[in-house]
Amino acid sequence: MPSYDKARKKWRGVVKKDGKRYQQTFATKAEAKKWEVKQAEEIERLASSTPDSFLQVKVAEYLSQCELSDGKVVVHVKRQALSRLLKHVGLEALVSDVTPEKIRTHLVKQAKARTGGAANDDRKKLATFFTWIEAEDDNFTSPMRHAPKFKSEVRDKYCATQEEVDALLALAEPEFRLYLQIMCLTGGRVHEVNELAWDRVDFERNRLGFISAKTGKNRPEVQWVNIGDWLAREIKRFRMKADPKNVYVFTNPETGNRYLRRDWKLTVLCEQAKTRRLSFHSFRRYFGTRMAMLGIPMKEIQAAMRHNKLSTTEIYINKDGTNTRGAVETLEAVLAGKSTPKKSGGIRSTHDGTHRDFSTTQSTVIAGNN
Repeated sequence: MPSYDKARKKWRGVVKKDGKRYQQTFATKAEAKKWEVKQAEEIERLASSTPDSFLQVKVAEYLSQCELSDGKVVVHVKRQALSRLLKHVGLEALVSDVTPEKIRTHLVKQAKARTGGAANDDRKKLATFFTWIEAEDDNFTSPMRHAPKFKSEVRDKYCATQEEVDALLALAEPEFRLYLQIMCLTGGRVHEVNELAWDRVDFERNRLGFISAKTGKNRPEVQWVNIGDWLAREIKRFRMKADPKNVYVFTNPETGNRYLRRDWKLTVLCEQAKTRRLSFHSFRRYFGTRMAMLGIPMKEIQAAMRHNKLSTTEIYINKDGTNTRGAVETLEAVLAGKSTPKKSGGIRSTHDGTHRDFSTTQSTVIAGNN
């Protein structure tokens, strides 16, 4: 029964259950009484629910599984997205409490407080989480089916030019130079290169095994990428000088584990080389664009970049003549047989140093100094 608080001049609704006391103040007695009834029903509903029906429990279980398959950065991003949802719906919410309307309200709030792109990123993480629940429970329907998408700023799609790549490789220390060369010559994503372990470097068959989560199967898997003789030799040389105890190809000497982020190192290198501030993803675009300029069919470029859709590959292929000028010049030099190696150690094609692997649909153009 509501009681009147003379000091605050408000009505207090009180509900007691199993030694716990729940209370809240209201302007009128009717509001306080209505709250007591609703709160008592909610407490009874939660008491009759099984532990695994609580959203918080499902989130913890899901993240524990992600830690076994995803990198630390990926798990951290997923945890942040799910924490924001828990804050919105409440820590005591059940999985069944998360309705499409609550998802819509939450994402709209994120778009306003942060950005449309940030809300879209959360949308993807939440969709993966609820799809995981849906796969375990046939009676559950994901509340994300009609979740809204928001307008976001177009991401920088700048493609590194041949001149920029040469300038960066000329100044980079040997370890970071190989790191960039692998990106340029395989189209590897930054997290894939960071997570590249020595047991997935196949020297016998000249290929690298990248762990990718972008497989369309909602789970990471190893995708093998062909490399040419030149890059294989460079990796072998690096292996001979590396600590034999290292699990990962690129190991952080301070932690003894793989790198999580190296953006700062690329930023410093760009400043030293006086190039535009590039992202690691611009080297993936360089890879796709250069293959296109070398006349490799789009279907093979799609396979090499490991895209599920050809339309995605077309987005990566740069159509700006300025940015592809270096690739055009390289192609002309290869065809004319007049290109000579550069002392900088850059990736500049030579007539007899070019290797094309057409044994599979993945085609890699390898050129450099021996």
